[in-house]
Amino acid sequence: MASGRKALLATRLEHIVAETDEAHAGLVWVTLNRPEVRNGLSFELVAELHAVLDELAGPSRETARVVILSGAGKGFCAGANLKSLMSKVADYQLEDQRTMSRLILKIRAAPQIFIAAIHGGAAGAGLSLALACDVRVAAKDLKMNCAFVLLGLSGAEMGCSFFLPKLVGPATASEMMLTGRFMHADEAAARGLVTKVLADREAALAEAQSRNQRQRFGGASLAAAIAMEDRQQVLCLKDDDCLRVGIKYAARFLGPSSKL
Repeated sequence: MASGRKALLATRLEHIVAETDEAHAGLVWVTLNRPEVRNGLSFELVAELHAVLDELAGPSRETARVVILSGAGKGFCAGANLKSLMSKVADYQLEDQRTMSRLILKIRAAPQIFIAAIHGGAAGAGLSLALACDVRVAAKDLKMNCAFVLLGLSGAEMGCSFFLPKLVGPATASEMMLTGRFMHADEAAARGLVTKVLADREAALAEAQSRNQRQRFGGASLAAAIAMEDRQQVLCLKDDDCLRVGIKYAARFLGPSSKL
């Protein structure tokens, strides 16, 4: 465990390191920790990641504000661990697939800001984990692809077909999903898939941490921002001038036949 950090969960994790940062209030570090298999997703790792996300959505939702997701060793995440998957292939059911995919839904529903600090390979399900995060910063050795099609599987899973077209456009997304080609750091930055490219993993983690610092001064949390927006909307609706201007502009967009 790094200095100044403590375990997020009381239970011991074998495949993930999840720690709160005592020096930076509200910051949580979540590290996929199976470097010997490039952090491939096994059933055990998936179960532990569910436990971490449940903690962030439940008991820690008020104290955890920013989560930095990274991978230990030489890469972010090589996707599903094929050895683990093949051990169960005869009994693999739709519910097993949905258990993996629910990770993405939990990240998107989490009250925290998720920052992916990506280095090395981010393939298949690993790419999907990165895409689910709110912000992505990368080391210059990054290479990402939709590995599914290269394994004889469908072109995408775990939300990849949802996120990619929104981030890089439908043409590039289709090419990636149909061919499995790699996108490297510079292209990913040029297409807006990552916001910044750094020298290496350590620099990417440092950049992710600096973004956490800026987030601390940029608003308490997503929930707090939404609560503020809700209050402003209600105040506007109660203000006659504001409501009148809003109706005027709405009518302009809806056209002369509008009954507003």
